[in-house]
Amino acid sequence: MEALENSFVQLLLDSDEEADNEDVSAAPDGLLADAVESSDDEDSEGESDAGWSSTIVQPNVVPFTEDSGIQNDDVYAFSNPMSFYKLFMTDDLVKLVIGESNRYGSAKYSTWSVLEEQEFHKFLAICFHMSIEKRSSLKEYWSTRVIYSGSLAARLMTRNRFIEILNSLHFADNDTSDKSNRLYKVQPVIDSMNKAFGDVYKPEKDICIDETMVPFRWKVMFRQYIHGKRHKYGIKLYKLCSNGGYTCRFMVYAGKLPNRTCPVAEHVVMQLMQPYLQSGRILTGDNFYSSIPLARKLLEHDVYYLGTIRKNRIGIPAEVKTKKLKKGEVIARQDEYGVTVLKWKDKRELYMISSFLDDTVNDANKPVMVDRYNKSKGFVDLSDQMTAYTPFIRKTSKWYLRLFCYLIFQTAVVNAWYIYSLVNEKISIREFKSRIIESILDGQISTQATMRHQLRTVPGPKREHRSRCVECYRKLAKEHGASYARTKASQVNTKCSKCRKYYCLNCYQLYHKKCSGSLE
Repeated sequence: MEALENSFVQLLLDSDEEADNEDVSAAPDGLLADAVESSDDEDSEGESDAGWSSTIVQPNVVPFTEDSGIQNDDVYAFSNPMSFYKLFMTDDLVKLVIGESNRYGSAKYSTWSVLEEQEFHKFLAICFHMSIEKRSSLKEYWSTRVIYSGSLAARLMTRNRFIEILNSLHFADNDTSDKSNRLYKVQPVIDSMNKAFGDVYKPEKDICIDETMVPFRWKVMFRQYIHGKRHKYGIKLYKLCSNGGYTCRFMVYAGKLPNRTCPVAEHVVMQLMQPYLQSGRILTGDNFYSSIPLARKLLEHDVYYLGTIRKNRIGIPAEVKTKKLKKGEVIARQDEYGVTVLKWKDKRELYMISSFLDDTVNDANKPVMVDRYNKSKGFVDLSDQMTAYTPFIRKTSKWYLRLFCYLIFQTAVVNAWYIYSLVNEKISIREFKSRIIESILDGQISTQATMRHQLRTVPGPKREHRSRCVECYRKLAKEHGASYARTKASQVNTKCSKCRKYYCLNCYQLYHKKCSGSLE
């Protein structure tokens, strides 16, 4: 156990040094110059010991009394993983995705068939299945070869229809959205997820902030390039996580904020911590976020900070920086607010900052700050580890589609799995996904993917093959009479594949969910 602890400390020292030297400059192709920011709070000159004391006392801490844990009592009666997943993939979000995808799909494809909720859930089931059953190419899921026989995807829908839905996924109206928001294409999904994450579960006393990368190599203005990372190119997310790897809130980095009035790290922390201020919580962060002004600012809101800190941060006491230490030695200084900056010499020097701990060392001659940091810092690492299991990843040049898939097939699933584990038996995340698939497919698998009625475009010249929408005609005739309806009802060239009656898209979605006609 001691060896494991020592190895974790070594990892902490290595990662701290790596972050100090990490190259976050623009990628070789020069695409990222406007998208990369530092934490804007570094200076190697002007350090002073004014206001810092060598007398270190244990700061007074506001007790944590906030109600935490599961916030919805109905959850305790849930036993089906699908019920937990729907806490985050809500009915409102599903309706939004279906509505915007139909809007985009009908404009993109002349033969677009209306996407309905049942078919969308089948689409989700296929995506989940692809994440736990890996094949070398998409077409292999629909292969008729004996070795691939019985494919679930082929039993649910045709390959062309799956690709059509995948290519048509949209989450906002391109015509009415605020284009000044670089994330407008996926902003409704971000807002929905953040709200659901906060509504379902409130974190315990300790929370952790860190960043993660959604792999993406295609061109997008805010794509990041970080040398030395496993995924060098991608979309960066800032995540606030609690025990168990639960993602409480997240932000997508979309480039420099024009109206930002403080360093980027401080801005990110204060934005993500907004619901958790005045709570007595403890926030842990690495040296990208840590600064003396941030620790003091959080104290004003009854939030305490712990983290590693870069030695060139503004305000670090000069004596802490310059004093030579032997292995195992510690030097610390504390300001009038109770913020303590500490340097500990192990194999290398490690700088720490805390607004609630003093310079106490444990029996292993290690600062308590380091022990506490090790326990909390792993929250985001655990979240990243779990989201990396059986991900659904399809090659796409659409950044918003890649981000959407990451949120609903990885982050939301990990959160749902964590909540499930709190009230039910513990199962693997792979098994959790498998049970979601089974719930979606309960009684829905058919031998043909096209047995349900669909809204289809009549082939041929539009003027020669159009007619009045039967539902528009019915409503207008009831209100204004048949003669009025004959001239004012919408003329369309789309009709139901079963009853062969003409419907406009809106009326079909609202009034023709069931059809007793026979297939064409």
